Amino acid sequence: MTIEVIKGRVVRSKSGRDFNKIYVIESVLENNRVLVVNGRDRGFENPKLKNIKHLYLYKDVIDIESSEGLSPENRNRILRDLLSLI
Repeated sequence: MTIEVIKGRVVRSKSGRDFNKIYVIESVLENNRVLVVNGRDRGFENPKLKNIKHLYLYKDVIDIESSEGLSPENRNRILRDLLSLI
């Protein structure tokens, strides 16, 4: 079973300095790259560029589009709270 790479998908870093950190895909780019956020060190104002092959994809998807009208601080707080439940 293949898990689709979409906006809002919960992921975990497989390698790098951020090994085992949990993120959410903020946007899907070309060439197997995505921008990820976690609300802590990588907020919506400063997403991290990651290669998809360096991420483990979870089945969980968070609706981050519903928070787009909020300030970045509030979006980050909501995302931190949601990711702490996973």
